[in-house]
Amino acid sequence: MSGIDLGNITENSIVSGKDGGRSLCNINYILYIAGFFLVIPALIGFVIALASQEKSDQPYQSHFKYQKNIFIVGLVYTFFISILTLISPLTFGITWIIALILGAIWFVWTILKIVRGMQALGRKENIS
Repeated sequence: MSGIDLGNITENSIVSGKDGGRSLCNINYILYIAGFFLVIPALIGFVIALASQEKSDQPYQSHFKYQKNIFIVGLVYTFFISILTLISPLTFGITWIIALILGAIWFVWTILKIVRGMQALGRKENIS
């Protein structure tokens, strides 16, 4: 019986971190897109960005910082949209319309930031 040749097994760059953090950056952008439908993927992406920023190489450190900023701005928008929605019965729905407009602005802004980040990641460039 011949032994298994372990020399032909490829190493997973995501697990080993040999790509400097590039794969995790890309996964985070995808998690943020999934975060529009479920909250948990965005939270996981934020935790990954927090944990991976210092361990990754440039230009990927800048991407993790960029991703943290996207998440924090999203939290601020969500807070204000929630407050406006809660007080909308008191204002005859006017604040609900404002919340809807803010939600649309946040959605478009976030998509544009993710696309811009993924494009820079594909070119292996810093992002700010």
